Amino acid sequence: MRLAALMALGAVAWATVAEAAPKKLTLAPAEETKCGAPPPPGASWFYLGAPGQHPAAKAARRALVALNGAFDEGLPRDPSCLHLEVLDTAALNARYRRLGRGEDPPGIVGFHNRSLGSDSTVFVVPQPGQGLEVVIVHEVLHALSHRFSSEAGRRRVNHMVEGATEFLTRAIAGISLGIAEADFRTGYGLYVQFYAALMKRLGNEGLQILTQAYFADGYHALEQRVDERLGVSLRAAARRLEEDDLRGALQLLR
Repeated sequence: MRLAALMALGAVAWATVAEAAPKKLTLAPAEETKCGAPPPPGASWFYLGAPGQHPAAKAARRALVALNGAFDEGLPRDPSCLHLEVLDTAALNARYRRLGRGEDPPGIVGFHNRSLGSDSTVFVVPQPGQGLEVVIVHEVLHALSHRFSSEAGRRRVNHMVEGATEFLTRAIAGISLGIAEADFRTGYGLYVQFYAALMKRLGNEGLQILTQAYFADGYHALEQRVDERLGVSLRAAARRLEEDDLRGALQLLR
């Protein structure tokens, strides 16, 4: 997992890594079969690793390079085989409702539809002022962290899921895509601040603890490891964060 080292080295080092890995930009047409059947004629989706001539191809390639470069071999599955569907806002909202996710979506620019194997799909919409590749990175991270989100959901601390996802997204985007923290237009700022404080408290091990739990061991493991190392109750802090009480949540980390 290269993310911690790249965060320390900065954008120049990251650019060198990205330039050295052009093979990760896309799948050759002959390799599409490793992901399953190719998209049928007229399909509105494509494999993240094989965007072809789609208008979103450049953003998809940049997102894939960023993810592969940051985590090297540490991802639980190959993100190249995720289905990516780029919609306009009206179509995204309609798809969100149709897939049984409740009422009208709260101003989202993407979401992930959980299913099995290579059929996992992420839906995104281009957003003025926010790079599409950033939205793709965020939603792909969701698609690669089902256990973490499921366990946090059972705890009813979904802000912890969005906070972890956006914290990692911003770290990757700042290093690989040249997007500064101040340029983000998402509503997850409070949750990112919480994770930044948590990583500071955990010290050098923090990012490894987070990514191991996020991609593999699950949210319960994050709670256990944080509690053991800091002598706090992450569950109690997460409940405060769920109420948008950042101050209260941070106090419980001390």
